[in-house]
Amino acid sequence: MATITIGQKISTYNTQLSNRYSILNMAGAAASGTGTINEAELSFGSSTTNVKYGTFTLVSGTTYYCNDYADLGDFTSGTHSITGLDIGVTENDRLGTDINGSYRAVSGVTGGSIYYLYDAFTGSNYNFNNTANYNINTYGEGVTPGKKWNGITISKWNGIVVSKINSI
Repeated sequence: MATITIGQKISTYNTQLSNRYSILNMAGAAASGTGTINEAELSFGSSTTNVKYGTFTLVSGTTYYCNDYADLGDFTSGTHSITGLDIGVTENDRLGTDINGSYRAVSGVTGGSIYYLYDAFTGSNYNFNNTANYNINTYGEGVTPGKKWNGITISKWNGIVVSKINSI
């Protein structure tokens, strides 16, 4: 069992992006493994509603498929940590969010990029648009599947080691 990370944390912002789009943070790191994302960090520039948070698998070029996601609800402005998630992730997936509000963002980022498209969380292949020189705070952590040992599966959920006796 190993820790999976995806996206990146940002602590300094200089702008906001306000649109009803699904956004993939291409400047952040791709998923470091295959398993489950169970913790997230997101930052909003205003009160935000209908937040979706999920993982996207590359099909080709700028076309991605939504692997798995969760409806997170509504948030006030600021940075929020969310725990208790159960979102499937495949190694090299990208992190995506969809909101009705505004993201805290950084503009003028050399090499930074976000992909955007209206509502890309419905389980189809989507060809995203690219906007260079931006970055947003979207981050997630999770774990790879547990290891079996003498009929017991050992894994970690929400930072706690959990054991399951496989014959029960």
